[in-house]
Amino acid sequence: ATTKEVKESLGKQWSQLSDKKRLKWIHKALEQRKEYEEIMRDYIQKHPELNISEEGITRSTLTKAERQLKDKFDGRPTKPPPNSYSLYCAELMANMKDVPSTERMVLCSQQWKLLSQKEKDAYHKKCDQKKKDYEIELLRFLEVSDTGVP
Repeated sequence: ATTKEVKESLGKQWSQLSDKKRLKWIHKALEQRKEYEEIMRDYIQKHPELNISEEGITRSTLTKAERQLKDKFDGRPTKPPPNSYSLYCAELMANMKDVPSTERMVLCSQQWKLLSQKEKDAYHKKCDQKKKDYEIELLRFLEVSDTGVP
């Protein structure tokens, strides 16, 4: 089998795993990454003549989707939309899953322009509240993750 075929086969197997099983492998990957970083730090210290920086050894091993899955299981709060328009689009797009993404963005933009200033202000308030709630939840999460207890 070629490398491409093996990657495709493993990719299919990975996509069929439950979130719980994926999380198990994500944790294994993170453990191995820590070991690798420690070994590389020792190697760099023992061989200063190679002029290798430590920056390259600390890049993330997880994909965005894997990080999101880990964060979800760790209890990290979901980031709020950056602005009222994004919040509006997120709510609108949740009901348009059958529409292609480019068309969804166009429709969202058109619908936003049709809203009154009062309606836009309501989304602005809602967005601000979501940001405040997120900050509180994130601080709570970080306190728990630092101490290990709520």
